[in-house]
Amino acid sequence: MNKPGDMDKIHGYAIQKTVLFENGAGVALGENPNAPNPYVTWRFQQENGTRDYFWGHYHNTREAAEADFTDRAANYKQLYQVRAVSYTHLTLPTNREV
Repeated sequence: MNKPGDMDKIHGYAIQKTVLFENGAGVALGENPNAPNPYVTWRFQQENGTRDYFWGHYHNTREAAEADFTDRAANYKQLYQVRAVSYTHLTLPTNREV
């Protein structure tokens, strides 16, 4: 279990974005560039200031993970008729010239 707020690191995967629903459930997307499948989405449950991550779906591309994140969040919201209360998205620096 991990405390929310700081972007968590789970099994080497840095959490890049999350959505938290009013019932304490949520969906997260993580990245570990050194893993065989560098992207993952997890469900999590938040209670008493900690998060328990479970049911990982592992992906080879960011695009597939983003689509899975969106689908999992939408499906959960519809199934349980809950609203999102928090979105977190880590913005990484790029090497692009401005």
